[in-house]
Amino acid sequence: MKKKCIIITIISFVVLLLMTFILPEQISVNGGIGKDMEISVYFILLLSPIPALCYWSHERKNSGRK
Repeated sequence: MKKKCIIITIISFVVLLLMTFILPEQISVNGGIGKDMEISVYFILLLSPIPALCYWSHERKNSGRK
């Protein structure tokens, strides 16, 4: 299962890295805090482990049911 999580993390990182070339340098976000709040496009690379964490959590729940 660790290999799958590593592979999922690498694939999601590559996809997000490719998205950084498509998106503009600064991304506007509106969280109700301010009008001109922007984040760097490279901030989305921090999101790459999320699919692997979701997969790991789902597999862990299902392994307890067997």
